[in-house]
Amino acid sequence: MEGQFVVPILEGQEVTGMLVMSLSLEIELGSRETVLSKGPKLRDEFLRILFGYSSFGGFSGNYLDAENLQLIRRDLTEAAKAVLGPIVNAVLIVDMIRQDN
Repeated sequence: MEGQFVVPILEGQEVTGMLVMSLSLEIELGSRETVLSKGPKLRDEFLRILFGYSSFGGFSGNYLDAENLQLIRRDLTEAAKAVLGPIVNAVLIVDMIRQDN
């Protein structure tokens, strides 16, 4: 995916930092144009999910816990399949950086 995802880290009602995440899609060969054409919708869905995790404290504390990361990957992959169909195999977390205030 082009561009990074910037998500505020919420603890209660307070923004305590920012999370910057880069994602990649594992797709069927020859599907790049389909992904590009639906990029804005896909990005919107990904941000909806990531903001949801943040609002429930998913990126505070030990946000690198393997179980938490697996849940995020699963939900992002399901969203990608809903937007793009069966051409999506997986969503991969390429980079993730947290900056606390």
